[in-house]
Amino acid sequence: MNTTQSTATLRALVVEDNPADVALLKAHIATAPPGWIELQTAHTLEDAAQHLRFERFDVVLLDLSLPGSQGLDTFRFVHERCREAAIVVLSGLADETVAREAVRSGAQDYLVKDGVDANVLFRSVTYSVERRRITQRALKLQAELEHARKLATIGRITAGIAHEIRNPLQIVAYSANALAKRLAVSADEKSVKDIERIRSAAVRGERFVQELLEYGGDMTLRKTAVHLGVVLGHVAEDQDAAADEGGVRVTFETVGDLRGVVVDPHRIEQVLVNLVTNAVKQTGEGGVVAIRCERDSPTTVTVEVLDMGPGIEPEHLEHVFEPFFTLRAGGVGTGLGLAICKAIVEAHGGEITLANAPAGGALARVRLPVSGAAEA
Repeated sequence: MNTTQSTATLRALVVEDNPADVALLKAHIATAPPGWIELQTAHTLEDAAQHLRFERFDVVLLDLSLPGSQGLDTFRFVHERCREAAIVVLSGLADETVAREAVRSGAQDYLVKDGVDANVLFRSVTYSVERRRITQRALKLQAELEHARKLATIGRITAGIAHEIRNPLQIVAYSANALAKRLAVSADEKSVKDIERIRSAAVRGERFVQELLEYGGDMTLRKTAVHLGVVLGHVAEDQDAAADEGGVRVTFETVGDLRGVVVDPHRIEQVLVNLVTNAVKQTGEGGVVAIRCERDSPTTVTVEVLDMGPGIEPEHLEHVFEPFFTLRAGGVGTGLGLAICKAIVEAHGGEITLANAPAGGALARVRLPVSGAAEA
């Protein structure tokens, strides 16, 4: 087979119940350049489901006729479980109707077994994987554009919110404070509690409006070269003092040279305060929230916040940075904190992730570029 070796090994899952057909596919693949593809096999849909649950594949070579499943039902079963892998459908029948429907439903290619040779298989797998990657990149770009449109809409809405809601909330909070002082001596306990609830509700509403303004507004940065360890060290010290009331310690560790990192220090402080506050809330009494700041390469610095909480449910991980998404019981909180953190970090040209740590708890990681054009 006259091919050019790929720079990265592809991982493929062959879902086929006929040993002879599996052997033929392996024989075709054996003629390809060494290291082109790594093969796993599954003989039933149940076996395939287990592989797809615990392993990552670039492509699935799928026989439509398996024990207990035929035709497009087989394809749909596998497609639901491997949204990121390319699927090349294999069949012993040259059924053009099934072929068109499989491709329309998400398959990248359709091959008739009798017409497959080494060259056909190589081209189909290579082009299918590339088409799938292009499609995923296009979907990601589309999602980013939609996100940008939503931000623009939020920005327009918040301009009105700032005047129509924020000012009345400030008046309510001020009036509640004044009334509480006036009645501090003569008022009964119930009246005092009622006034405090009014004041607290007004403060929460004002905070929500402020976060909405930050999220939907222009992310202006005032960058300057700082010693990031010193900047974040002050935040860690303040957070440790605040967390101590709940029996939680906040530790801070630095690794490497953290001088000359060009950031907006106030914005980066805002990110760390948000991450540590969330971590403290998830960590029980006697626990520790560990902050680590490291110069991990000449061009990047990484900040990590590790808590000792229960971690995050896997199905929630992909949503944690979405605006208005909150994990707090009863939907408490605005759900904008992490979304704002993401916007700040990305405005710096960095990235932020949140994952479950191997030893337990949640691990927030912020990676920032070291250098940039500091603003005067």
